[in-house]
Amino acid sequence: MRRPTIATWGVIVAGTALVLALAAVGEEVLSLVEGIAIATGAALATVAFSARRHNRLSGSASTAIAGTGGLLVIAGSTFVLATGRSEAAPLLGALGFVVLVLASAEHPDPRFTALADDVSVLFVGGAIGFGGLAAASLFGGLPAVAAGAMEVELAGMTGFALQQLGVGVGFVVATVTFVVATNRGLTYVDVRWPTRRDLGMTVLGVVVILGLAVMLSAIYALLGVESAMHALERRGREEGAELLLVAMVFAFVSQGLGEELVFRNGVQKYFTEHFSAAVAILVSSLVFAAGHAPAYAALDPAHTLGSLVIVFLLSLVLAVIYERTGNVVVPVVIHGTYNAVIYGMIYFRIVGVL
Repeated sequence: MRRPTIATWGVIVAGTALVLALAAVGEEVLSLVEGIAIATGAALATVAFSARRHNRLSGSASTAIAGTGGLLVIAGSTFVLATGRSEAAPLLGALGFVVLVLASAEHPDPRFTALADDVSVLFVGGAIGFGGLAAASLFGGLPAVAAGAMEVELAGMTGFALQQLGVGVGFVVATVTFVVATNRGLTYVDVRWPTRRDLGMTVLGVVVILGLAVMLSAIYALLGVESAMHALERRGREEGAELLLVAMVFAFVSQGLGEELVFRNGVQKYFTEHFSAAVAILVSSLVFAAGHAPAYAALDPAHTLGSLVIVFLLSLVLAVIYERTGNVVVPVVIHGTYNAVIYGMIYFRIVGVL
């Protein structure tokens, strides 16, 4: 039996993206303009791969056309993801990455094969990050599902605390699954007792990250740019400011420990195995910011973008410190402290003190 060629897989993947994009427009999950942009890219890639499969296009021409289509799918999906309005965006973006990898692999120049390998690494790294977020969301929702099955009401601070605990557990499970499934072993997790240097870097990181946040907020205020309201602030205003006090405690577990294990010890360290430290820091921070887009979703994309710029720059600080110390405990404490301070400020803002 003849094995499927790269072009055949390209037709399957690009065709799937095309069908999903059209279905999303039909279900009004994507707007007409967004859907057309993504569907156009998917259609270009599908036609190019199909022509290549039947020897109607050369490898270089197929790469150019299908690669352009893959980039259109990725660009459109990234825009939708940044606005936090469509659950279909991550899947479409992932399919766009796969299209780009397959398109690069079709080019006869070995440099394009190397590019395909690099894109594959980016795809896997992104999958680690978003897989961790998916696991956190799944485990965070389990307490509510279990309570519903037992017909028990789970609300208020108790429900929120259990949700946050589940989120932290989900991140940890995702990290352990990654290192075990890839035969890296638990020694891959960079957890150790902090040295004096680590403690110094922790204090420095807290000062820098809080100072950077204040500076960026001041610049935004001068420019008249508003940042989007975090989903937790919206929930605190609806269900009671006391939720923010609970969030301050879990800032070190569900976000600090959980997110740093996945994005620093997972995504960033994986990228470091294939790229330079600088590239790993930059790209992992982009993945980190993209993963936070739904939490800052706003009707005005500019507000969401303003918040994500802050998240990206703060992630750069955490990534650099992790690279310098090699101990994930350091960014865990910095991240947790930063979030706890922010949640405390939100609490005081809701109750009218700030």
